[in-house]
Amino acid sequence: MEIATQLEEKYHDYRIVLNATGGTKLMALGFVEMFREVLNAEIIYTDTEHNRIEFLGTPPRSARAMKDVLTVQLYLAMYGFTVRSCASDDRNWQVRVDKRKALSKWLAEQASDLGDFLGAFNGLAVKALNNTGDALNESTQCFNEPPRGKWRKAMQEIAKAGYGLIDWDGTQQITFIDADAARYLGGIWLEEYTWHIVCDAKPYDSRCSVEGTWEGGDKSRKPKNEFDLLATYRNRLLVIECKTLKFGRDEGKDQDILYKLDALGSKAKGLFGSTWLVSARTLTNEVRSRAKSQKIEVIESQDLSNLRQKILAWMNS
Repeated sequence: MEIATQLEEKYHDYRIVLNATGGTKLMALGFVEMFREVLNAEIIYTDTEHNRIEFLGTPPRSARAMKDVLTVQLYLAMYGFTVRSCASDDRNWQVRVDKRKALSKWLAEQASDLGDFLGAFNGLAVKALNNTGDALNESTQCFNEPPRGKWRKAMQEIAKAGYGLIDWDGTQQITFIDADAARYLGGIWLEEYTWHIVCDAKPYDSRCSVEGTWEGGDKSRKPKNEFDLLATYRNRLLVIECKTLKFGRDEGKDQDILYKLDALGSKAKGLFGSTWLVSARTLTNEVRSRAKSQKIEVIESQDLSNLRQKILAWMNS
């Protein structure tokens, strides 16, 4: 009542709007009653679940559909995360990723049949790169034996790419062209595939490989956190983590991945956001169960071809 009276005395010629969305129910009801009685204020309530803004003042007005206003950066900023960089904002990155689009989609479509191959290639890429992953250490690596069958077909698809990723003469030996090629074939292809699928669905905003820092603490020691892919639509955030490693080998490592994804996603997404784990490999029952308990939706290798439908379903939910 004090606040309403002060506003009436100081701003009696102004239009006053009360946003009654936040706070406890009791406090919100108190503000609604006083602002309606003293100020005849316009009162709004944000019904995020139904994507509309309700008007609670007098005379009554019809609800209005909410517009998309939250970009990825703005959404994260509201939860105390400052974006420092987005790989997808770089034009050179965009050109490089677009050139690899066909191969990324082919690898995703074949992922359920190429699990062991993807694992082996991931291992070779790690060996080829230095500790920080920003330069080649040993560009030439070898499979245990010359690729055959599905492995050979996959190698042919990779080798024939016109932009050049590897040198391969059909033997067990391969040579990565550069560090970017090694990173891509070591698992980044899944992130790029997911990026293409999300962009093709046309959400309000989307960003790939987002780095930034959280508010608070010692600024000089703030660790950087990274999101593989983020998208906003209807002012909700979708957090996606992409993994090509094989789950089930190390239970502790599996739990750590889900724990970090849950912790990071929960801090960023808010009440109506979603967190997904996109995997190029088939998950174990233990990982599925734990992900479900943490409200993380999983998309496995056999579901990658349906990722677009899942994105659209999220947008229309």
